[in-house]
Amino acid sequence: MENFIDNQSRFNVILHKIINLDKKNHAYMLVSNDSKLLEESSILFAKALICPKKFSKNCNLCNICHRIDNNEFSELKIISPVNNIIKKQEILDLRTQFQTMSIEGKNMVYIINNAEYLGSSAANSILKFLEEPESNVIGIFTTCNLSLVIETIKSRCQIIKLNDNNLQYGIDYIKKSCNCDDEIIDKAINFVNNVENNITQTVTNNINDIIDSIDGKEKLTSFMNVIMHIYVDKLNNIILNKTKYFIDKDNFDKIVLKDKEKTINKISLVLDYIEKINYNVNVLLLLSSFVIEIGEINNDKSNWSKI
Repeated sequence: MENFIDNQSRFNVILHKIINLDKKNHAYMLVSNDSKLLEESSILFAKALICPKKFSKNCNLCNICHRIDNNEFSELKIISPVNNIIKKQEILDLRTQFQTMSIEGKNMVYIINNAEYLGSSAANSILKFLEEPESNVIGIFTTCNLSLVIETIKSRCQIIKLNDNNLQYGIDYIKKSCNCDDEIIDKAINFVNNVENNITQTVTNNINDIIDSIDGKEKLTSFMNVIMHIYVDKLNNIILNKTKYFIDKDNFDKIVLKDKEKTINKISLVLDYIEKINYNVNVLLLLSSFVIEIGEINNDKSNWSKI
């Protein structure tokens, strides 16, 4: 994790899934107001998907990553708008080029920068890749304005919103990044503390309190995003011996995590549950299931059977 992009916890966890667990989607949409960050992230993402070795940021085990840096690797295609338009012919050429299986890399990857400039004809052409994806062809789209991206493209991508690297750390960062207040932060810290300390009855009461006070998908998403940052900050402690976000929160110190891989798995689990919120889910069942799966990661499955 420490080799990836600073301040991009969600992005880094998804990279971890790709590199270490070989879990990947057929299309991703990177979103940020920072065009330089989008460029850096998309290239890093492509390398992780393509590199035949176990990729690291300073990969020197093969020459593919070096060729990608020099724009000399044929199994990575980058398309950018010219005069604020991405032409249909470029997409047709891409589809022709990517009809064969990858030879050198694990996957063939295309990057479409500024996806908001895909016109209707170009968008219709790229939908073929998105609707009937080849197993080894993966798309990375970038955009500075997600609302302008054609819905049929957007709906077929895993959307990854990158954090503004200019934001400072600390509780103010959490409030802005997670769109929440002190109440949600305190509830999230208390919840994780109870879950990690295996206080079954307290967790049950905690869930009921959360259901009573956090209504709607937006607040529940904020709550789960705070939980993700709690685990990310615990990972910071494990790797860097440093707390970045919850420095002034006393209860945060009561959460003791020492296992790096388990903590990464918990971050990945939280991200999965954040995605589930997009569907019409029962909050009680969602949180109860989340607690059980945390217990399983902690090798403590039996103790959560009563929840």
